[in-house]
Amino acid sequence: MKSDFLSKKSISVIVIVILGIVLASYLVLLETETASSGTDIGDKAPNFTLMSVGGENFSLRDYEGKVVILTFFSVNCPACKGETIALKRIRSFYTKGEVGMISIDIGNRDKDTVNEFKKLFGGDWRFASSMEVGFEKYKVGSIPTIYVLDPNQRIVFKKVGKLSNAKLKDIIDNHL
Repeated sequence: MKSDFLSKKSISVIVIVILGIVLASYLVLLETETASSGTDIGDKAPNFTLMSVGGENFSLRDYEGKVVILTFFSVNCPACKGETIALKRIRSFYTKGEVGMISIDIGNRDKDTVNEFKKLFGGDWRFASSMEVGFEKYKVGSIPTIYVLDPNQRIVFKKVGKLSNAKLKDIIDNHL
């Protein structure tokens, strides 16, 4: 009986050690992955690939070489409607070759609902829906949230809430 107990105890210790090694390896891998990207000013923006409401797959990396305005919103958010209308005005100052724009609904809406929002309030840039990109990759806690990325896809500005067009235009102009 005593040897059975030691055997079970030994197996338990071995299992715990193996689980510890696996967990430590995972944490090292996770740290390595997040060290190259993040959501603080100066960090390389986390990449993502999504399907736009128009049905085309795109990646943030498709916009390398351009200043990027990346917004997170919800179709049910009154402030987000106003922000999207303001972004439409900002868009008119720049060509598509200079400034890329992406708006991501974080309410996990179907593409038809987001497309309807785009038709009512948006412009000629890409709209998509993804809770994962908003909450997990960009740690969005409130909406609207806006990021401005430089041509190397480093985060140069981020803000939660309303942003004046003049301020946004200054930020963009400083990074063109």
